[in-house]
Amino acid sequence: MTAVAVDARGRGRFRQKSSPLIGAGGLGSARGDGEFRQVVDATKLEEGVHFITVRAWRHRTDGGPAVFSDFKRMIYVDRLPPVSRVTSIRSAGGGVDVDVRSVDRTAESMHALSRRPRSTRRSVSQRAAFQQQFG
Repeated sequence: MTAVAVDARGRGRFRQKSSPLIGAGGLGSARGDGEFRQVVDATKLEEGVHFITVRAWRHRTDGGPAVFSDFKRMIYVDRLPPVSRVTSIRSAGGGVDVDVRSVDRTAESMHALSRRPRSTRRSVSQRAAFQQQFG
């Protein structure tokens, strides 16, 4: 994981890009584009829930205290594939309906793909017409 350098107050320093709109010398000094970037290598994180917090700071020119705003996101690291099970297979309208369930309930959605015999596969033009009609 790319560690974020932290100062004595617990504030992180962005390593990839730190370009504040107002520089250390105030409004009259060189200005950046306001972009900050930090890449985190999630492969170094343990499995489970992690929280990412970004604090935006607005510079004040009237000498008053700075204004802060937090932006928080939760991420879940799960390196194992979801455990799924076919719960039913039934004929339906000339085709087959297959119900697949997420057993461990870690999947939000699943896509089941089948490989049909070559004689039943659609031609390229049939697939294009189907996609145009149904998206």
